[in-house]
Amino acid sequence: MTDARLAELVERAFDYRGYVTLRRTDGSELVGFVYDRSASHLDLYDETATRRVRVSLTDVADIAFTGDDAARKAQALWERRKGTLEPRETSAWGEWRESGPVLLLVALDRELRSVARALGLVRRGDRARGQSGGNEVVGLALGVGGGARRAVVDEQPRLVVSCGFSGALDPALAPGDLVLATAVRDETGDELAAPPLIRQRAAEAQPSPGTRPVVTSGRR
Repeated sequence: MTDARLAELVERAFDYRGYVTLRRTDGSELVGFVYDRSASHLDLYDETATRRVRVSLTDVADIAFTGDDAARKAQALWERRKGTLEPRETSAWGEWRESGPVLLLVALDRELRSVARALGLVRRGDRARGQSGGNEVVGLALGVGGGARRAVVDEQPRLVVSCGFSGALDPALAPGDLVLATAVRDETGDELAAPPLIRQRAAEAQPSPGTRPVVTSGRR
């Protein structure tokens, strides 16, 4: 298999929201969910979703997309129920609402403790659940670097909020300041903007809001 073909399969596997079957050059196979990749390897959860496996790209002979893309199916069902096709940036607070929870994603357990305490959620392991403002809320500590896509597939939320401690890059920030991102930009430069109405409501919670870019890295 050519390097270009392998690179294409790796990117498709990373974007795929179902299980893939990875065939190694030694003939063995691994079924799992790809949650990260780099120029040299793939990171997967195994089929039981309890063990992380790293596979060197030099050991990959082929990748087959054998599992159901649950999120894609859910999106198709949502569109049929809605009756019209809508862009991804359509506000979750519009006249038609999903029944799913608000999903709060954090990296660290201590961040989850703070979120649970602030919203009155009940913690059980790496999750916290409860009601806040009339909404079902689920908090989840993912660890550094993985699991967000799997959490979205599992919970089917109507709104996802990625939150946690921040501010180390800016000495002007003080304890208690709220940093509100208007968009997320990945390592390729692609940008995913937060819905305007959601940003507006979140900004109202800031005592002294300001707008400027703050750059962070997914690598620690």
